[in-house]
Amino acid sequence: MLLPLAAIGALVIAVRPSPRRTLGVTLVTLAGVIAVPVATQSGSQLLGTMGGGGSLIGEHADRAGNLLPWAVLFLVLLVVSVVTGRRADRGRARLTAAASRYGPAPRPCTASRRSPVPSPPWRASP
Repeated sequence: MLLPLAAIGALVIAVRPSPRRTLGVTLVTLAGVIAVPVATQSGSQLLGTMGGGGSLIGEHADRAGNLLPWAVLFLVLLVVSVVTGRRADRGRARLTAAASRYGPAPRPCTASRRSPVPSPPWRASP
């Protein structure tokens, strides 16, 4: 249950970067990754206690055995995304602070360039 919730949180971070400032989604994902081996072990114990099961239970158990590497990869990608996003937010904040301190950047001077089109005679410079 934690990994689908973390996936929804990762989508929210991708669409709206403000939740990136908190580590809630990353912590939920970490809890989900930690819970995968616990859930796999308890499912194996339940399967042994019940004395086997049908084909769907066997398929479910096979998928559970393959889930941990994908969950770890998801956690790593989410952490990289959050760290990269937070660095970008910090850089953007520095640029905004510098712009407010020093004013807007100067515009390039275009007066020194000669226009390929000649000026009309009534606008001739003295």
